[in-house]
Amino acid sequence: MAGQEARTRGRTAAASWLLSTSILLFTCAYHVQKKFGETASEDLEGSFESILATNASNKGAGLGLEGNGQPPPLQEVEFKTPQGVDYKVDVEVYMESQDPSSQIFTEWVLVQVIGAPGLLDIIRLRMIPWGQAKLVDTGKGKPKYTVTRHANFTNVTLDPQSPSPSFLCIHGPSECEGNVWISCIQELYPDILRWFRVTTCIQARSCANGQAPSIDSVAHTGAINRHPCEGMPSEVAPKCVKEFGMGMELSKIQSCIHSRLGSELLLRNMVETESLEPKIHYLPWVRVDGKVLNYPNRTNVFLLGKAICDAYVRKIQPYVNGTVPSPLACYYFPSDPPYLPKIETTNNWGIALLWGVGGVCFVTGVMILVCWKYHTYVPDKILEYDRGSP
Repeated sequence: MAGQEARTRGRTAAASWLLSTSILLFTCAYHVQKKFGETASEDLEGSFESILATNASNKGAGLGLEGNGQPPPLQEVEFKTPQGVDYKVDVEVYMESQDPSSQIFTEWVLVQVIGAPGLLDIIRLRMIPWGQAKLVDTGKGKPKYTVTRHANFTNVTLDPQSPSPSFLCIHGPSECEGNVWISCIQELYPDILRWFRVTTCIQARSCANGQAPSIDSVAHTGAINRHPCEGMPSEVAPKCVKEFGMGMELSKIQSCIHSRLGSELLLRNMVETESLEPKIHYLPWVRVDGKVLNYPNRTNVFLLGKAICDAYVRKIQPYVNGTVPSPLACYYFPSDPPYLPKIETTNNWGIALLWGVGGVCFVTGVMILVCWKYHTYVPDKILEYDRGSP
């Protein structure tokens, strides 16, 4: 009896040790994998910021290097916009107000490019918020509208007797509201110095898909602490207009949003998005002078500044002898997309080893418990059978 009890205690201890070890290994593997993932993400973010951060204080120093590894000396360029020539480069950004990728692009890329020295003088920027939204039939009949195409834009007019259109956005009704906010602000205040600041504020403060205001993060609502947001687009937009609108009339914008004009602007976004060639594969979808920038290579989106400068030179070169004078920022934009450091193979093997050993320990511990239970269960049945036999 004592020997059987000792064996029982031994099996129990072995199974407990193996199961505890497996849990420990699983925990270590999870945290190591998470740590390496965060490190790679931070390295990537650091690469993006170091390449894209261009402001008036350093005027792009460090983006181009001489043979000795030092930035070249900055020289002021006599830049004057040509007369009698359409020198503006059309930049079209097809996006959604609550799409995470569109928000990151606006904050990390577009803001930096617009703020680069001289770039604002040579671009004609439009943001078209539609993406994967749809026009839906609510039983009132399809809306009737007229499409008029111009050289640089499309105009859509609803027929007077047409029912009001209804829209369905992939991230919910709040995204449709954000799309019409951005569209009305651009339409009513076409000066890029005014509307771009407000729309950037709306995107930066709006909760993207899967996010919630940071005040609710403790309630496990899905908020991401790394990118806290302040609410839905319709909640943050009035604040952005007051802070950055430079005299914009909030009542005028709200009137546009709730009128036929707001519906016509969303219909225009729909028509322009659906008529694109090639079709949109992901967001944001960026076109520079009619050519898609980030397809098929998505990382080319980080070369927006260089693409604008190259398009500007192509438009002006026929009218200029020699080198085309360009904005100062054009001499310092990167020519290659940011480099993403690869995680070392040893890290992957180490993580896999932790998971593998933990799995073996777990399975072995479970098998010991199962076999022990089986071997104790069968003799008991045999003993009961023997006792009951004549």
